[in-house]
Amino acid sequence: MINRHLLPSARIFHCIGPDVTTSIVKHMDADTLTRLRFTNSSADMWAAWELQRRLITILTPFFSQPLNFLTLMRLTSTIISGMEILPFFHPSIQFTAKHTLKLYTPHHWYETVVSCLIEDHGYAVKEKNPHLTHRSLLQYSHSRAVGGYACLVKDGKYIYIQESVYSTPLPSLLSAYNTAAQGYISATTFCHPYPTLTSQYRALLNPLFWGLEGEYDVKKDLRLVRLGSNV
Repeated sequence: MINRHLLPSARIFHCIGPDVTTSIVKHMDADTLTRLRFTNSSADMWAAWELQRRLITILTPFFSQPLNFLTLMRLTSTIISGMEILPFFHPSIQFTAKHTLKLYTPHHWYETVVSCLIEDHGYAVKEKNPHLTHRSLLQYSHSRAVGGYACLVKDGKYIYIQESVYSTPLPSLLSAYNTAAQGYISATTFCHPYPTLTSQYRALLNPLFWGLEGEYDVKKDLRLVRLGSNV
């Protein structure tokens, strides 16, 4: 893992110094950085440094030692997802309120992650249920991918942990209401579907999410659709 405090010493271009290079890579989306890594070894180091910087930026409001939490993510196959991580993929998308972190864990690591956040990071339980209560998961087959759910709080910061009933957290992402919210970051990799659509503030909606069990609320659902405008 690259030390986030030290800029790479190698130059991508001979005539461009580290200060200018830093500004350039900070404005690149994650897809561009991924392609940049394949051009040469110097570009690979700069892209890796910038991607880790973005991940540390996401974690810092929630953890005094974010690198320690990265170790926990790696050991437990925990991933981060949700609309709040869109700036990792697209730096131009910046949310004004950054007080929520959404974690997804395999079923055999769920309790470990919750306990670690409480005992080692000082979070308190606000809500904890054996099954996630969510209207997009009431009666459809993909609801079987979702297990327990916990909401933890500390100093006005909220961490939501969702358990998958499988040995991978990925099936739980199917409960997202649109494709922009289905991207994820792990300790070693990341994935974001339809990056071009997201960069244009567009997404494919999950039809199973809307209007189930007589709970259709036009105002509430429009607020969700417009979430991307709250930046």
